[in-house]
Amino acid sequence: MKMRYKLSRITFVIILIATLMVTGLNVISVSVVKAEKPTTEGCIGYWNSTHVGRGYSLLVGKGVDSNKPSLFSLFNQVIGGLVIPYPGKSLSSEVDDIELPFDINTLINVVLMIMMTVGFTFTFMMEGFPNFAHTSYAVIGAMVSFYLTRFANFNPYSTWPFATLVGGLIGLFLYLGVVNPIKRQGGAKEVTLTFTFIVIAMVLPQLAYIFNYWARYTGGSAARGYNLSSFDFSYRGIPGIAITSTATCILLVLWLRHFLTRDKTGLSLRAVAENEDLAATIGINTGRAHCVSWFISGALSALVGSIMTIYRGVGISGPEGLIINVMSGAILGGVYSVYGAIIGGLFVALAQDMLKKFFYIFFGLAIERWQGLLPMLFLATTLSLFPHGLLGSQGLSVEKIRSAYDDLMKRLKALFQ
Repeated sequence: MKMRYKLSRITFVIILIATLMVTGLNVISVSVVKAEKPTTEGCIGYWNSTHVGRGYSLLVGKGVDSNKPSLFSLFNQVIGGLVIPYPGKSLSSEVDDIELPFDINTLINVVLMIMMTVGFTFTFMMEGFPNFAHTSYAVIGAMVSFYLTRFANFNPYSTWPFATLVGGLIGLFLYLGVVNPIKRQGGAKEVTLTFTFIVIAMVLPQLAYIFNYWARYTGGSAARGYNLSSFDFSYRGIPGIAITSTATCILLVLWLRHFLTRDKTGLSLRAVAENEDLAATIGINTGRAHCVSWFISGALSALVGSIMTIYRGVGISGPEGLIINVMSGAILGGVYSVYGAIIGGLFVALAQDMLKKFFYIFFGLAIERWQGLLPMLFLATTLSLFPHGLLGSQGLSVEKIRSAYDDLMKRLKALFQ
């Protein structure tokens, strides 16, 4: 029986072979099919299963190297996508599956980017420096979800509040223990804080390596990455994470609207962001406003990490390269506008997905090797055309769009002359 799954936009054909495994382990082997070379075979890994004893062969559309960590990620994606029936139960029919007019992966990427960009903007508009460690909080949320699911038998979705709380506390700790002392010393505090958080961005992932060592050799769980996709559910062919993450993002946007326009704490936060000295003179507790913004920022990043464990998993060192995407979205929307962060995150996620598909048509699988350049391209383009963002100090207007278009044409003419 053949079943098709789309993993990383490459169609893999899973061939289910009814072979009784005496050891009780299901072996997932890989066959690499290339046009110019004979078929080669190798073993991805072993999957513990107490319900069925079958072997699985995986035909992939690109070469895999057993020495690369990405191979284990591929293994996790495969077992997360397989739908294995219990003995005597047939595979579910796909007749009732819902055909959506858009790509599920694009939807989830948009959701994650919006949440990350909003958290980054909260920090920037309050402190005035880019928090390069913002995406590193995600690995903290992933660790919390992985631990509670693997060792405490929690449902992955029920770990989201705990991951959010831990991420918020990490953000609060960084403000009270790092940011506030540096700000009190005066001087070039923005520059100092920027370099400080570059170092923190390198230190935080090391906690994941420590946890990985403990989970592997003490807890008995091989955590080369934090992937909980095998615990997910589906509704009529739609992954549960697509439904829940989208609903969470919508609720977040609605809450932000209420928080920043109706709530006293939200209004005081906006006042401090615009003019901290003036806000202090009218009796606003500026210290509490800073604490709230850092808690929200850390909580959102950790929540994204928790969501990613069910979506595609998180590597040991966290979501690598995501900070460039987040900065692009924040700058595009306007680093001093939370609503702009929502729009910027939406545009960046959609545009990157569209560009990948566009380049894939012309360059094929070669795009996989240099797709990391796309975030850099977006960041450079955004800084050139919209240095103050779409919803910056002057807001979005026809004049701004016309000015950006004229500037782009001048640059293109100068480039080709």
